[in-house]
Amino acid sequence: MGYYLNSDNVDFQKSLNSIFVDKSDAVRFFNTCINSNDQFICVSRPRRFGKSMMTSLMNAYYSKGCDSKALFDNLNIAKDPSYLEHLNKHHVIWIDIQEEIRLNNNNADTVLSFITEGVIKELEEEFQSTFAQRNIPYALRQLNLQQGLSFIIIIDEWDAVFRDCSHNKKLEKEYIEFLGGLFKGEKSQKKFISLAYITGILPLARYKSQSALNNFKEY
Repeated sequence: MGYYLNSDNVDFQKSLNSIFVDKSDAVRFFNTCINSNDQFICVSRPRRFGKSMMTSLMNAYYSKGCDSKALFDNLNIAKDPSYLEHLNKHHVIWIDIQEEIRLNNNNADTVLSFITEGVIKELEEEFQSTFAQRNIPYALRQLNLQQGLSFIIIIDEWDAVFRDCSHNKKLEKEYIEFLGGLFKGEKSQKKFISLAYITGILPLARYKSQSALNNFKEY
């Protein structure tokens, strides 16, 4: 169990302990998208519409880093035939871009290297591997080639770089390349990614990032 990789279900437990609206029916749809041509999903909605709560629900449901059966057994998704097939059966990488900028002392300029080093360190520890190149797509590709592994990638506040650092064109370019490395490429995207789910406030096209993310279906 790590911070980025296969993290626990504590955040979702907190949601259940407060005012909670059961949106677990959405997982039925996500399950149909795993390893399909619809595996890249973007949800763009204004603030306070539960986007981050859904990322914590997805992590709690899919992550191998926790046992969430007791949390989901009384929710709507438990009635679906696919419920147990995917419950805590996937390697999940979960990143909140806005939170990462804050944790990096609000230094957006180096946030990508901060995220990269954190994720790769956890991958190396979890899977007893070392990677010649220090970038996440390369590491995931190697794990897929060597061990047959695939991952669900969840990115919350994916557009924080564009919203908060619009003056920094160099960072925007680096960030688009970072996303393109993760999500583009016919050979790699179907092998090391089982499902990708990203959330943001405004539509993808707003940030002229279509070349990096034009394979996402936006809701």
